[in-house]
Amino acid sequence: MTKSNVVLFVCAIFLQLVAFISPGIPGLVFAQEKIILPNNPPFIQKPKPNKLVVFIHGINGDPTETWENEDQKFFWPRELAEDPDFKHVDVLSFGYESECGPSLNIREIATHLYTTLDAAVAKTPYQSLSFVAHSMGGLVVREFILTHLQKLQVPLDSMVLLSTPNLGSSLANLVNAFCQSDSLMDLKDGRSGYVDSLNDRWREQFEQPNSVKPFHFAAGYELVPMFLVGRIVEKESAIAFAQQISAFKKDHSTIAKLNGLKDPAYTWVKGRLLKTAPSRQEKVLSEAEEQRYTEIIRKLQEELRGTDLEQALKLIAEDRLDEALALLSEKEEAEEKEIEKIAQTRFAKAQVLELKLRYRDAFEYYEKTLQLVPTNTTYLNDLGLMHNFLGNYDKAIEYYEKALASDLKTFGPAHPKVASHWNNVGLAWDAKGHYNRAIEYYEKALASNLKTFGPAHPEVATFWGNLGGSWHAKGHYDRAIEYYEKALKVFKKLGLHHRVRVVAINLAFARKKFESQ
Repeated sequence: MTKSNVVLFVCAIFLQLVAFISPGIPGLVFAQEKIILPNNPPFIQKPKPNKLVVFIHGINGDPTETWENEDQKFFWPRELAEDPDFKHVDVLSFGYESECGPSLNIREIATHLYTTLDAAVAKTPYQSLSFVAHSMGGLVVREFILTHLQKLQVPLDSMVLLSTPNLGSSLANLVNAFCQSDSLMDLKDGRSGYVDSLNDRWREQFEQPNSVKPFHFAAGYELVPMFLVGRIVEKESAIAFAQQISAFKKDHSTIAKLNGLKDPAYTWVKGRLLKTAPSRQEKVLSEAEEQRYTEIIRKLQEELRGTDLEQALKLIAEDRLDEALALLSEKEEAEEKEIEKIAQTRFAKAQVLELKLRYRDAFEYYEKTLQLVPTNTTYLNDLGLMHNFLGNYDKAIEYYEKALASDLKTFGPAHPKVASHWNNVGLAWDAKGHYNRAIEYYEKALASNLKTFGPAHPEVATFWGNLGGSWHAKGHYDRAIEYYEKALKVFKKLGLHHRVRVVAINLAFARKKFESQ
C-alpha cells in the first residue's frame, strides 16, 4: 500500500467512525450553530409521576436523533413514556453539545446533568431515578453517580448502559487526531487517563469485597461490526462492572434506534428498568455464536459493500433479518441469468440464515452456492467454518482441504489465504484431539506467514499461540511455553490486550504444569 493509499484508507475509516459515533447526524459534523442546551431537552411529563427515567446520548449524539428510528417512526423515550407499564413515569432525554471542536468534558457534562435534574426534582418530588445511556453517555451517568447523586437526594433505582466504552476506546486515539474534543480526550484508553481514574473511583465506591450497589446495573453490547474497523465498543469494555448483560444484533448506532415495541433491545431494557426476570423465551447466544455472528457480518460487508445488495447490510445492522432475507430472495429471482450474482446472493442468504440459527436452511443455500461456483474458495472455506462451528470436524476438513488445494494452485504456498486454510485445517484436527496433525498444519501456516509478513505480525503470533496450545495438550509444556512466549511478546508490542490476557493465562498454566513435573 502506497503512502497516499494509506492516507486515503485512514481518512475513510475516520469518516465511517464519525458516522457511527454520530448516530442520526449525516456525514462529518464539526462545530456548528445548533447547540443542544441541557435545560431544553425532550421531556415527557405525567400528571402524577413517581419516577424519572433519563435517556442520555453519546458523543456527537442528539437527545432526539440518537433515539429515533426514522424508518420505523419510533422515538424510544416517547414510546417508553406511553407504555402502560410506565404510566406514572416521566421520561427525559438529556442533551448536551458534543461536536468536534471546543466542547465539554465528561465531568462538565455530568455537572450539567445534575443542574438539569436538580431543577426537575425541585418541581416534582420523584421517588426514584433510572438511566438509559448510549455510548459515552454511560460514562456521564457513572461520573454523575460518583459526584452528584448524593446531592440530588433521589434514590437511583437502575441504570442500563448500551455500548458504553467503560474501559476506554483505542479508536478515540485515532479520531482525536482529526477531531480535537475534550470529551474525546476523556475516552482515550491507557493508564493515567480519565476513564482509568473514573474506574478507580468506581471500584473504590462499589466494587470492594463488602460493598453493595444500591441500584441495578445492566449493560448491553453490539455484535455488528463497522466496515473495515470492527465493533466500536468491544464486549469487554461495554459490560465492565455490570450485574446483568445482553448482546444485541445491532451496530453501535442502531443499538439505540429500535424497530418497535417488539425489538429485543426494547423488551430487555424495559425489563431491566422494571427489574423483572429475563424472559425464558429470550435467546441468549453463546460466546462461539456471538463470535461467529460478528465474523459473518464482516464477510457480508466485504462481499456486499458497493454492490446492489448493499441495502441488505442496513437491514442486518438493524436486526431486520427477515426483511434482509426477503430482499435477497427478490434479488435472487431477478438475477437468475447471472450466475456469479446469483451465487453471491445465495451465499449472503446462507449467512443470514446462519445468523438466524437456521442451520439446515443455511447448509442448503451454501450447497446451492457451490453448485454454481464449486471452485470458489471463499464459499468452500465458509461452509467448512460452519461445519467446524457445529462440531462436524471431518466435513470441515473436507471443505478446508478443497479450498486449500485450489488456492495453493492459484497463489503458491507463501500467501495469506493459503496460510489461513492451513491454520483452519489445523484447528479442526486440534478439535478432534489429533494434535500431531494439527501441529503439522500450524507449522505450514506459520512458515507461510513468516515469509509473507515477518515475525512481528498478529497472524504470526496467533499461529504461535495455536502451536503452543497443541503442544500444551500433548503434555510437552516446555515446547508450549516457547510458543506462548513468542506470541505474548508480539501481542504486547501491538497492544492487543485481549489476546495478551488469553495467552498469558495459557502460559501461566503451562509453566505451572512444567514446574510440577
